[in-house]
Amino acid sequence: MRIISGTLKGKKLLLPKDKTTRPLKDIVKESIFNVIEHYNKMNVSIIQSNILDLYSGSGSFGIEALSRGAKKVTFVENYSMAHKILTSNISNLNCSENSDVIKDDFINFLDKIDLKRVKKRLEYPAQWTVQVSDKLLTGHEQEFLELVVTDEEFYNKYCIGK
Repeated sequence: MRIISGTLKGKKLLLPKDKTTRPLKDIVKESIFNVIEHYNKMNVSIIQSNILDLYSGSGSFGIEALSRGAKKVTFVENYSMAHKILTSNISNLNCSENSDVIKDDFINFLDKIDLKRVKKRLEYPAQWTVQVSDKLLTGHEQEFLELVVTDEEFYNKYCIGK
C-alpha cells in the first residue's frame, strides 16, 4: 500500500497482518479522490479541508488526503491492531501535526453527543468538509454523523491531540 499523489507520493504504509482490517485499494482510493476533485456538481476540494475518516484502518485514505493538501484529518479507529498501525503510519510520515486520532468505536464516538444540545447548534458550519466511511452506515449512524460534524464543542473535547 502506498500514497498515490501529493507531497507523500510513493511513500509506503504499514498494514495490519491479519484479515480483520481490509485496506482501501489504490484504484478505489484514486477513484474517490478523482470524484471529489473533479465532479463539477460537488463544490468540495481536498486542499485545506478538514476530513473525518471513520473506520480508518491503516489510515490510507486520510494520509492520502493530507498528502494532497488537506488541513487536518480526524481518524476514528477502534481495533487495537489497526490503531497501532495507524498511529505508526502517521508518525512515520510526519503527519502528527495535522492528525487527530480517536481510539473509539464509531457508535461510541457518536453516542458521546448530547443530541438536544447539538440539534440547537445546527446553524454552525460543519466541522469536517469531507466525511468518509469505509463501511456502509445505517440510518441511525448517518443521523448521528450529520449531527457530530456540526458540533465544534464535541470535536474540541473528544479529539485527541487538541
